[in-house]
Amino acid sequence: MNIVLTRLQNIGDMLNFIPALRTLRHALPDAKLIVLAKHAGGMEILKNCPYCDKVVTAPKSGAVFDKFRMRRELREFGPIDYFVISPQDLGRVPWALFCGAKHISAYPSFVNYGELRREKLVSFIDLPCVYDQSLTEIENCLKPVLNVLEHLNVPLPKDHSLALEYSWYGADDKAEARRILRAFGLEDGEDYVVMAPVSKRRAKNWPAPRLVRLLRAMGEEWKVKIFLLGGKAEKEELDALSGEAEQAVSLAGRTSLAQTAAIMAESVFFFGVDSGPAFLAAAQGVPSVVLYGPADFYRWRPPVVTSPRLNLFKPFPCSPCREQVCPRNNACLAAIGYDEVWQACKRFYHPEKKEEIGDAKAAPEPVSEENPSGE
Repeated sequence: MNIVLTRLQNIGDMLNFIPALRTLRHALPDAKLIVLAKHAGGMEILKNCPYCDKVVTAPKSGAVFDKFRMRRELREFGPIDYFVISPQDLGRVPWALFCGAKHISAYPSFVNYGELRREKLVSFIDLPCVYDQSLTEIENCLKPVLNVLEHLNVPLPKDHSLALEYSWYGADDKAEARRILRAFGLEDGEDYVVMAPVSKRRAKNWPAPRLVRLLRAMGEEWKVKIFLLGGKAEKEELDALSGEAEQAVSLAGRTSLAQTAAIMAESVFFFGVDSGPAFLAAAQGVPSVVLYGPADFYRWRPPVVTSPRLNLFKPFPCSPCREQVCPRNNACLAAIGYDEVWQACKRFYHPEKKEEIGDAKAAPEPVSEENPSGE
């Protein structure tokens, strides 16, 4: 059996898709699973992933010959039995038909930032899903897969889980991660903290003076090194932040995705904004404090976590929004106070206090005026 699944977005989006892919692999261990991807970060997540047999690059818009290339690669194992279209990938039914898929499992429509979006050629979707705005992205990614299993009369695997995962990087990645940390003076076995405090989408960023204050407080009170993580797009900002605090070291642009995950996995605490690294930290089981702003918090919160995690979020009338640069000076992030964040970080950093946080399997409730502690 050959099954194609689409997921064309970046690191965080692909991590949110992994539970659906993992469920399908465990339910149908002998099926050939092919993922149609596009963004370099998302494709890097799938490198060496045990839950898919092949990754195919999506065609460029309007490139006819590229579509034929896609069809040839998708059909490498033979005819396509199921074509599974994940949320956000609307407009892919024509691709499924072009590739000769026998069955299509997809959303005829879904809601994104309050806007109803419709799929093309919906009459050809024989396994339709109903999008549920009350569910997380992980749960809505799973629904088209469950449609396939129901159509095949295959039960949900007993080990089914909604937890994020990225565990297939290798020993070489771990060794290089350790080498990088040693190069910046970290001794083997020494505790350290990781932070991904900025996003290339500037509307997601907490005020810089508060970040500097937080870095200095961590360095002075905890006496640990703080490694700032990010890509080349965040390098300038992270390099500037590291210059403001003695204990902070910027690794922006210095590590691969796998090396970043290996560094996170051995850290004692993660702080960051809603972005790919925050999902990666959840996948590594790192105690975390994460700030949410313009994105749809209820959609993008992890429904299951394997370590303590606190999501800090202040709902605003204008959220969620699509703004890359906020016209209101990041009001939703600015509403999250420094003292609130620092107290949350101190609770999560000390291992002996973890039992006070509650059940790590359930994502904590968002912060609001009625729920100021986020517990």
